[in-house]
Amino acid sequence: MAAAIEVSKLVYNYSDDMPFFQDVSFSIEEGEKVALVGANGTGKSTLLYQLNGILQGKGLVRIQGLELNQRNLNHIRALVGLVFEIPDDQLFSPTVYDDVAFGPRYQNLSRQVVNQRVQQALTQVNMEKYARQAPLHLSQGEKKRAAIATVLSMQPSILLLDEPTNGLDRRSRRSLIALLHELPQTMLIATHDLEMALQITSRTLLMDGGRIVADGKTDEILRNEDLLLTHGL
Repeated sequence: MAAAIEVSKLVYNYSDDMPFFQDVSFSIEEGEKVALVGANGTGKSTLLYQLNGILQGKGLVRIQGLELNQRNLNHIRALVGLVFEIPDDQLFSPTVYDDVAFGPRYQNLSRQVVNQRVQQALTQVNMEKYARQAPLHLSQGEKKRAAIATVLSMQPSILLLDEPTNGLDRRSRRSLIALLHELPQTMLIATHDLEMALQITSRTLLMDGGRIVADGKTDEILRNEDLLLTHGL
């Protein structure tokens, strides 16, 4: 069986004279939940954006055996759901229902199927009663859940999450961690929340200087104080 995510010798430049990524290589198996950690500016978000084609560098990226290129881009974006750090970037419709329905409607699915997708996604994140509310009136934790629902309605097999617990109070954070723990999808979670990574993920990738500098069991990497200090954590 092909890996859920395979990256080999990925290079990405923000400018012609300065490579941002240098030979980034790793793979993630189906069902794995993996943390992506590193100091600010090391490229965690940029790496996530590479995995569903928002940004495209040089090298090989495969999603479930399918090479990421222009021909396969739409298919891969259906497989890979990206949840942004700021939920307002994904919530732009008059109601939560419309935001969650946006992706399935874009796929030209029938009204019945769209409604089923929306109801299922909202149920997964425990947001059914907020379907007709305006996203503007939600709390930060509710916005995070609604943003995840907009991705789940596309029924992806892989979730990429950028700082999912950022800006949440303790109660909302606990609730979100429980949700992520329960969801069955393969996950790559970019985060500074090392405690959350310890609770959810079995494996951690540590980035520094545009490279993966450590790849191993979450407990071993995140409890290695010398390693974390050396790389800015």
